[in-house]
Amino acid sequence: MTSIAALIPRIRYHRTGRVVAIRCATCRHWRKPRHFAATANRCHTCTHDQARTRVTNRAAARRR
Repeated sequence: MTSIAALIPRIRYHRTGRVVAIRCATCRHWRKPRHFAATANRCHTCTHDQARTRVTNRAAARRR
């Protein structure tokens, strides 16, 4: 069975396999791993109320 962490899009450095960027499921931005909890798929910016509202509004405007 595949774990949830395996389904989160990640960019790895090809030589060492270290994760250098993770794509946030909410705002769809590629961010450095320090912006995420250990097994989260949303960045810290999107998990807080005011920032989440701002980011979702910006993403919705971009989709129109």
